[in-house]
Amino acid sequence: CMASALAIRYDVMQVHNGVRARTAVAVAVYKHSLKLTSAARQGVSSGEVVNLFSNDALKVEMFMKFMGFIFVAPIQIGLCLFLIYGQVGDAMWVGLGFMFFLIPIQGVVFGVIFGSQKAFVKQTDKRVNIMNELLMGIRIVKYYGWENAFKGFVKTLRAKELVILTKMAYVI
Repeated sequence: CMASALAIRYDVMQVHNGVRARTAVAVAVYKHSLKLTSAARQGVSSGEVVNLFSNDALKVEMFMKFMGFIFVAPIQIGLCLFLIYGQVGDAMWVGLGFMFFLIPIQGVVFGVIFGSQKAFVKQTDKRVNIMNELLMGIRIVKYYGWENAFKGFVKTLRAKELVILTKMAYVI
């Protein structure tokens, strides 16, 4: 009961730290974007800045949430292996061998996930850029009645994003 209460408290603290870190990253990106000259802004699209605000800041938050496991996990694994060895003896080595066998498989799975995330970010960047351009020229779009054409184009871009997300969901 006490261990559960402490674990919950730890999780809450890590979530708070993650949110603080995410906010700090978002503020730093915002302040830096305000200081950029127009020449420096030429190489960076607004979609990339939006991705920095959302995706990259979220990665920092997730890292902060699970950072403690970097230190605790090896101790927990060692203790668990010791206790399992006390219960089942040498059969524990089979389980340990299986853990090592899964390491390359996990590497392949995470490689596919990483590649899918990169493709998803590129696709999201395209869609965000189109939406920004669309919103900047909304009067022209309305004047010429191009709403349906742009609606279809944005739906197509979003459908491509969903294909990538579905692939990621099947891999996970």
